[in-house]
Amino acid sequence: MTDETPAVWWLTGPPCAGGSVTAWELFSSALAGRPRAFVDVDQLGMCYPAPEDDDARASLKARATAVVARHHLDAGAGLVVVSGVLDDGADALVREALGEVPVLFCRLRAEEGALRSRLEQRYGGDDLGRALADARRWDASDLPAVDTTAVPVEEVARRVVDLLDGQPPQLADGPAAPVEQDDDGGADARGGGRALLLCGAPGVGTSTAGFGLAVRSWQRGETCAYLDGRQLSFTAAPDTVSLDARGTADLVGRLWRTYRAAGAEALVVRADVSTADDVEAFRDALAGAPLRVARLRAGEEALRERVAARARGEGANLAGDALRGLDEAAQRRAVAAALERQAQLEQAGAGDVVVDTDGLDPGDVVAQLEALDARRPRGA
Repeated sequence: MTDETPAVWWLTGPPCAGGSVTAWELFSSALAGRPRAFVDVDQLGMCYPAPEDDDARASLKARATAVVARHHLDAGAGLVVVSGVLDDGADALVREALGEVPVLFCRLRAEEGALRSRLEQRYGGDDLGRALADARRWDASDLPAVDTTAVPVEEVARRVVDLLDGQPPQLADGPAAPVEQDDDGGADARGGGRALLLCGAPGVGTSTAGFGLAVRSWQRGETCAYLDGRQLSFTAAPDTVSLDARGTADLVGRLWRTYRAAGAEALVVRADVSTADDVEAFRDALAGAPLRVARLRAGEEALRERVAARARGEGANLAGDALRGLDEAAQRRAVAAALERQAQLEQAGAGDVVVDTDGLDPGDVVAQLEALDARRPRGA
């Protein structure tokens, strides 16, 4: 396959085999010069409780990935790099969802001793045993593989490029699924439900609060989807390095219809907005689902502490985190930029409600947001 054929490269394999880090290396470095995009399937599967007929959410994640892939390909990407573990038979679901879009799978693996060392940092007891058993299952797969044992990620990525560039495209065996099925999920999925958009300056805590709010919904038994707009917008297509707010809003709207078709009642989305027009783009994309916009705010001292924590590697390890690993000088610049962005949001009047997070831990912020959301008028 050449770089002129729009396609999806899907990296899979057992946990800790190196799928996520290799996929990001492909997007951020190894494929430089080629119009491309990146998405981690874990970012698309956060919709719980799972449907009764799709308890592993394999079908939901396949459909959601197809929505994201088509969106980026339509925007000019020639290749969408996907990282995601596949259950047995899920590759067929992916091909069916992608339809006319070619997909190539690459399995990453590691020798059991090396894999065990990696897994022990994440799992213990029965979970470790299940993960190793899953790795043995993967080793019996006939998907083309690249070994990551004692190999630097840069070399692993190069080997993946060499392997997949020489493979013929793979399409679904049957007729392609209609695009409308993936984008809209049927007429009943186009309206209803409710949505909450979280915005704020970098480092203020929107990702932590947004995920925490979704967890509260899951604990109540409410079917809720969570999306991080930044994690959807990684693209290096011609004339752009990431989706703008309107492009992200359009993609969020398409994904919301997919989640609605799977039974979702609520959506929590964290997104970067700068102007009132950006906010309206999300309202338009989520038409039919009343949208409440909450903006988080923090003072300089709190931002300095949170940026430093992110620089030390605390918090979720998200792809493309520009704060992770910053030295002190870079942290000061990041705080200054965050304060400037916060002033811009203040001037734009972004947000139906504003939550001052100074002196609050993440749980307190989530509790305030939950209370504000509960008090919104029906249908608002």
